[in-house]
Amino acid sequence: MVEFALGGSAFFALLFAAFDFGNHLFHKGAIRVATREGVRFGVTGQTLSGQTHDASIKTIVQQNSMGVLRTGNCADRIQVRYHDPVSGAVTASNAQGNILEVAVEGCSVSNLAAFMRPSSPVVVDAAAIGAMEEFPGQPPVR
Repeated sequence: MVEFALGGSAFFALLFAAFDFGNHLFHKGAIRVATREGVRFGVTGQTLSGQTHDASIKTIVQQNSMGVLRTGNCADRIQVRYHDPVSGAVTASNAQGNILEVAVEGCSVSNLAAFMRPSSPVVVDAAAIGAMEEFPGQPPVR
């Protein structure tokens, strides 16, 4: 019985550590995929019905995040920025040729195992970039 108490506690600690590590990898992977999908949608200049270009991109990111960015403190961490292709400076224009950056910055992921919780949660960041494609007419409203 004593052997199981000593061996079992170490086994379960490692088991929960593996679950936590897998949970963190899942969140990181889901956020990376979601930002890539947001860029893929955004560079085409499309918008969802009744939404601006930036709001449409954020909606696509949330839809492709496998639920990670729909709740909690991560939904408001989605950033959409446009950069000048020559200087790299942030610009307000989503015109053709500009660089679109979609990022999720500062998404906190807490551990599953209560006894392994650090003083602060793990922070997950991801970003993707792409060049705005040619689209007919004027750029969509940001």
